[in-house]
Amino acid sequence: MTELEKYTLKRWGTALIIGLFSILLLYLNLLSPLMPGDDYLYSLKIPSDHYLGDQPIQSLRDYFESQVNHFYNYNYRVLPHAILQAILLLPPWLFDILNTMVFLALPAIIMRGTKVTRANYLPWYAMILLFLWIFHFDLGRSYFWTTGALNYSWILIPQLLYIHILLDHNSQNGRGQSKLLIFLALLIMMTNEQVVLSLFAVTIWIFINRLIKEKKVAVPVLTAGLILLCGGLIMYYSSSMQFRLEREGFNYETNSARWIEYLRRVTYYFISYASVGLILFFHGWTKSRFVDKTVYLISIVLLSMLAMSQAPLFEPRSAIFGFVVLLMATVQITDLNKISGLFFGVLILVSGFLFAERVPLFQEVSSRHEHNIRILEDKRGSQDSVYLDRFCSSYKYQCLICDDITDDPSYMDNEPVAAYYGIEHLVLKPEASLKHQSQKILLDFERGTTASYHRAKVSSKKLTDYIELIACHYSEGENLNMAIELKTSQNLDEHIVILRGSRKGINRYLLYDLIPRNWRLYFLDYLEYNAPINKLENKYLASHTVFEPNRYRYYLISLYNLNNHAPVGKAVRIEIPTNNNGQ
Repeated sequence: MTELEKYTLKRWGTALIIGLFSILLLYLNLLSPLMPGDDYLYSLKIPSDHYLGDQPIQSLRDYFESQVNHFYNYNYRVLPHAILQAILLLPPWLFDILNTMVFLALPAIIMRGTKVTRANYLPWYAMILLFLWIFHFDLGRSYFWTTGALNYSWILIPQLLYIHILLDHNSQNGRGQSKLLIFLALLIMMTNEQVVLSLFAVTIWIFINRLIKEKKVAVPVLTAGLILLCGGLIMYYSSSMQFRLEREGFNYETNSARWIEYLRRVTYYFISYASVGLILFFHGWTKSRFVDKTVYLISIVLLSMLAMSQAPLFEPRSAIFGFVVLLMATVQITDLNKISGLFFGVLILVSGFLFAERVPLFQEVSSRHEHNIRILEDKRGSQDSVYLDRFCSSYKYQCLICDDITDDPSYMDNEPVAAYYGIEHLVLKPEASLKHQSQKILLDFERGTTASYHRAKVSSKKLTDYIELIACHYSEGENLNMAIELKTSQNLDEHIVILRGSRKGINRYLLYDLIPRNWRLYFLDYLEYNAPINKLENKYLASHTVFEPNRYRYYLISLYNLNNHAPVGKAVRIEIPTNNNGQ
């Protein structure tokens, strides 16, 4: 086989992989429905006196009034939500196509400015595409969720382009792109707070650096920096900022508790970021380019993470920007003349495995959603209470967005769906409600009707120095009901018991067994119902229900401090016999 034939085969093979990936990604987007909560809220016109409307947008005037009301009443991120409300007026499949194109565009933007040859461009594009698919640690909330996609994926494109143009301007390669730099600054000036802050800091850093070196004012860079500053100040002093802090803010017992939780999350994100090191491990780096752009890019990552120390909670979706910028920095210094066949092959195999794992999950959510939509359409305009089944399973995945309504009609996810369909009260069916199941378990123990419960095997009787685990009881059946008995002289009003599950089969959960239990809590499936711990005579009782227990090998429980928003004490392993676990 000649070199030309090898090149042609490699090129067409890579194009086939990208094509198959694109089709499967589009399929998952088509399966992803609107989620209860913000997706339905933004499908309606936001009124002048509240954030939740009850009328559709019917004119261009309605649309612009909704944007103004949104800024004052609900959220200060202007551009993402303006695009979102426009998108929600169009057929859903159009968003799915555009969202697929956004993900496909990210590798090209990440690779912008690299010295990759034409022959190697397509393989490197494919590797970065598959790398994002595998190691992106919050696809559910920052990509597949309609509202999250606009805030954390679509807006990445102008944010990353701004970084490229800014750094090109600094190296004198982008002096002709001054207008584009200013235009991008206008686009991103009122987007994610930590991004605006970190980009403002680096923009001013570059401005001062050039002022010292060149003895002249870089007007475009200064203008871009001032635009970002104005955007940040407008967001900070907006009335919706105060509203958001009241709605989403978290209060900690002490500042040290706040910093401990922040540092714990930063550690988790740095572990997630470490995956970019695989690219350098397999391909090496070009030392001559190590300082070119890299210092600024890493500074942006660190500044964006530091800025989140002032947020109520550093959520994974807010860490995605840093992950992508660090990936961009890694690609900038990687020797792109090399292509590791082993690395590429492993990426292809793992991506295929993930599609095989994720497609059924998306199909299940889509099926549940279609079932509930039929109920909602049938009951549209009803003045009676409307009951829905669960939108979600009892488990959660980072790749899958699924928010459920509750049995409280005033809950933040219930109200927008009810308003969209003109329903007076929308609630979850009692048999699908974790709260209802929890109350049934509590009633069993209050009445002493616990003959159907068995004792599970536990790894330890000690949760903390002052809190003892007396027993973990469970009942057989289609669902798994768990009652956790605790003994302590302390007040547990500010605590709950969290429950995490490790899934059966040969999968990544086997790797999680290698890390300490307290760290494992962050990686296993989140199964808990955030119910208060109840006091029964001289003991405390926490209850949980797992709707599909046949999925799990074992469970971990831990105390969780609601004031400090963090697990406390030891994580305890719960073993439940398979023949009693819903099978």
